[in-house]
Amino acid sequence: MNRTLSLLFEAQEPNFHHVLARLEAAGSHVSHDIRLVEHVNSLCRDKISALGLDPHDTTGEELYRALQVKLAGDDQLLIKRLRAMSAQHINAEANVTDGLIYALEQASVEKFGYGIKNAVLKRILTKIPPKRTMRSIGYRSIASMLKHEPLALLTSVAINYESETWLKQYRQQVKALKPKDCETRAVAVYGLNRNHWRKLSLELAPIIKQTVIVERELSTLVILDVPSNNPKAGLATATLGLGLSGLNEIHSSANYLKISQVSPNFGERMSECVIEEPKLSIGLLDTPLSWETVQRFVHKLKGALELDKEDHLDVWELIGWQPIEKMLVRIAPELKFWQDSGHLAQLDKTRPVSLNILDNSLNLFNHRDYDQRVYRSAQRNLWQELVIRYIRPDLLVQAINNELQPKLALELTVNA
Repeated sequence: MNRTLSLLFEAQEPNFHHVLARLEAAGSHVSHDIRLVEHVNSLCRDKISALGLDPHDTTGEELYRALQVKLAGDDQLLIKRLRAMSAQHINAEANVTDGLIYALEQASVEKFGYGIKNAVLKRILTKIPPKRTMRSIGYRSIASMLKHEPLALLTSVAINYESETWLKQYRQQVKALKPKDCETRAVAVYGLNRNHWRKLSLELAPIIKQTVIVERELSTLVILDVPSNNPKAGLATATLGLGLSGLNEIHSSANYLKISQVSPNFGERMSECVIEEPKLSIGLLDTPLSWETVQRFVHKLKGALELDKEDHLDVWELIGWQPIEKMLVRIAPELKFWQDSGHLAQLDKTRPVSLNILDNSLNLFNHRDYDQRVYRSAQRNLWQELVIRYIRPDLLVQAINNELQPKLALELTVNA
């Protein structure tokens, strides 16, 4: 059992030992864990050298400080890039938030989401009016608000701004939906940086504790206002990273919901997407795989996969997941240092030092000292990288068919 991985994951033992043993058995004991550690260590050495440090004589704290300095400089370059995009494509204000919206729209232009139709949203919002949201943005009647504001934007904000009672009612409405109430459509990206929305943006920030709202069932991203004048270091990079991560969530969920249209509990699955990302039980692990992990697997191996198109697996043609750093570099080539670093972390005694750009931007923005550093994104990506190295394509195909076929068979029997 690989102790380095156990420490990088801060895993509970002997649980991690048992999970790894099951993965190895499923993969015919090919020791992918050892190869993964060698791969991570090699890439970490390359990144440390690129920072101008000695890979064999750099402490964890020295690496952390160097990464923070690098990120601070790259964040300024990104801001310039975003303001240039805004000035060229939006207006002469060269607003950072507008640049973020434009960049995210371009990143999603070739991929489609799947969400609730506008007519259905209007029906839901009329039945359960988001009154707190309505008051905050200055409307006196629900009819006027629904006429003048984007329905997906209103719903996305209400989910995060209204009471728990309202959210429970909303989930009940979503739970009753049928496939005919939803549609394939482009991902919508909105900003709260204009007029009456700016005040609400300030109120939302401490509630959601981040700058991006992701609503999978609406196929919608909402960007809170990012100041153009002297934004806090790391804010622009963190917001863009969270937005790109949100695009992956939306595309992955769209994929899942599309193939779930044959399921009799479609509305329940749609309702669950309000709270958490979809998951798939695969039998190798005690906990289900996130659907993003499934998509990551296919992205990595799609060139080598030979799949039967008669197997209800049109899912393979709908893959939307891409590495965040790859999308970032397409938007801002100046950030190329961070490419291929999403799953990288260097172990310092018993805790990792993340080389993941999202972790580092959040550390920078929140002024986190070395002992308070976060590395959750690197751990998540590293875990996904480990799992997909062990999963056999035939086991994944079987798991997806098991997810769909029994329910489909039952539905056909009932309707016969």
